[in-house]
Amino acid sequence: MAAIFSWFLIPAAAALAAGSSNWLTSNFSIAGSESPGSFFLILWALLTGGFFRFLIQRAVSMAGAGLASKREAALTDLALLLLLVSVFIPYRPGKMKLLASVHVALAFLATVLFYLAITSLDLKLYFQYPGHFSLCTGLLGFAIAATAALLVLSGFMISSALEFFLTVFAGLWLWLFCRRIRILKRHWL
Repeated sequence: MAAIFSWFLIPAAAALAAGSSNWLTSNFSIAGSESPGSFFLILWALLTGGFFRFLIQRAVSMAGAGLASKREAALTDLALLLLLVSVFIPYRPGKMKLLASVHVALAFLATVLFYLAITSLDLKLYFQYPGHFSLCTGLLGFAIAATAALLVLSGFMISSALEFFLTVFAGLWLWLFCRRIRILKRHWL
């Protein structure tokens, strides 16, 4: 079931949230500021946020003593809360500048907290089992480079292309990470 979400449902939800606008000059918030985009933005937030929370808690649970801290689960819960609050705050920078700024700040902070959580999870297991988690760590390094490239391509704007990439990457990365933990448990734990 996680594979279906990671490979198909999460990318589909992200594509719907991005809408049909130019992905380098628009973003999910702009696409979601009008109907039916607002529905797709909320659907995207619920699907991705809930799924990412589920996979992170699963990873923490499966890894057990390897991830003694529940900090990552708490960061994920906070990120999910911030994301959900942000999508319910209207993004209308022309009419409601303060609310639009709060919307952007919450969505940005949610993304940062989420990526801090998965990076922390990865590094904890990478330092214990470097050969087994080096692919996951390398992919996080790739995500940093790809994020920088997408920022440059969009004129340093948080674009739909960047949001789509970060969403799909996280879904696939978490799916792979949980598989690596499951394999590790079978062989070493």
